[in-house]
Amino acid sequence: MSSPKPQPKLPQVVATALTKPSAHDRQRELVRASLLCR
Repeated sequence: MSSPKPQPKLPQVVATALTKPSAHDRQRELVRASLLCR
């Protein structure tokens, strides 16, 4: 499941962010998600 995927769906991005071990990675994923849905 580590294959590079095209723009993922927003819920999947958020779910991925929640599985990140560090808060910094979570924040970065959420920022990326917010940029994708603009």
